[in-house]
Amino acid sequence: MKRVEGAEPLPPEGGSVRTGGAPDAEAGWDLIIPIKRLDSAKSRLAGGDLVVSDLAGEGGAGVSLAGVDDALRQRLALSFATDTCAAALAVPAIRRVLVVTEDPVVAAQLSQQGAQIVGETRGPGLNPAIDAGLDALEATGGLHRVAIMTGDLPAVSADEIGAALAAATGHRLGVLADADGTGTVLLTADGAAAPSGDGAPPTTGPAEVAVTGHSAAAGQGTTASATRPVPRFGPGSFERHRHAGHVPLPGDLPGLRRDVDTPSDLAQARRLGLGAVSRRTAETLVES
Repeated sequence: MKRVEGAEPLPPEGGSVRTGGAPDAEAGWDLIIPIKRLDSAKSRLAGGDLVVSDLAGEGGAGVSLAGVDDALRQRLALSFATDTCAAALAVPAIRRVLVVTEDPVVAAQLSQQGAQIVGETRGPGLNPAIDAGLDALEATGGLHRVAIMTGDLPAVSADEIGAALAAATGHRLGVLADADGTGTVLLTADGAAAPSGDGAPPTTGPAEVAVTGHSAAAGQGTTASATRPVPRFGPGSFERHRHAGHVPLPGDLPGLRRDVDTPSDLAQARRLGLGAVSRRTAETLVES
């Protein structure tokens, strides 16, 4: 397996591997996490300064590091993905975690944790990667309860993911905004939910597709356990998802909502509490 220069599979925390929670396909959630190739991931981390005191905590030196080199950027991206996946695998309500990636290092690291790896069969890009994951679910048991989560959430906890999925249960379509309120960190589709009655705004296009292949506006023309969301990730995605029929999910959930794209985002995630692998990577930065 070819390795990406500057990033190698990271040592796991603890040593236990967990492959999912609920054994009942109708009750458990399938979670899709798309992960970019490390050589192109988190490019905005290289465009600003990291302040050591933000990462080191109280008593930090306050030294500003001009940008992040390529090797560290890749290591940070892999650390974020590793902690995100570890939190997801610890959620009892999740029965399978599917990671969609073409990166061999990411695939090796996250499959070792217990995730199932899916290739980018729909081509490059975030939304095509999600569609590839949805295709894989349809091919291996169908779509029942499906969630899509970004892979750059180093401060997320299993409890937060579980709380968000509990809030999503019973909503045909759900969405959770990022910390800025404009992007999307979690998209859900509960095929067992009633097709209407959640008070969602009118749709502007097909918000879900039945397994039979018939497009439908939210809540029409679908059957239970056959809901396929249409991903609309990218800048301003929260409003696009909401207007497509996804109900905003309640809850503060700061770690789940704090995706990391910039040095400022990373400093905020550190204050919330980084996962074990991301914390070790940040400590390496502070010590260097």
